[in-house]
Amino acid sequence: MTSPILAREHLWAFRGLVEAHPDRISARSKRFFIEAAERLGAAGYERALQDREVVQAAFAGMGSVVDAVVAPASTGSAPRWLGDVAGEPPARWPTGYPVFNTPSSLLGPRR
Repeated sequence: MTSPILAREHLWAFRGLVEAHPDRISARSKRFFIEAAERLGAAGYERALQDREVVQAAFAGMGSVVDAVVAPASTGSAPRWLGDVAGEPPARWPTGYPVFNTPSSLLGPRR
């Protein structure tokens, strides 16, 4: 959920960069910040924000029960990645699967 929100919130800036410097923006950035954000659309973005609010409220309610939530940083070692290959789609998770980073990114700073 975090990645689509991030992509949508950066769409306008990245679209401008691609228009100004099309050969200087990586295929990976174009795919994530432009294509994913456009697929999400305005309605999908609104749903993602609403879903985030539900998760934030659920975690806020845990404050009276737990002192901390601890999770591993990754599912294992980072894969060996030698870079994207020209003519092929960019590697989806070149530095490792980010599943454990999503909750903390989604929750944002504690208020």
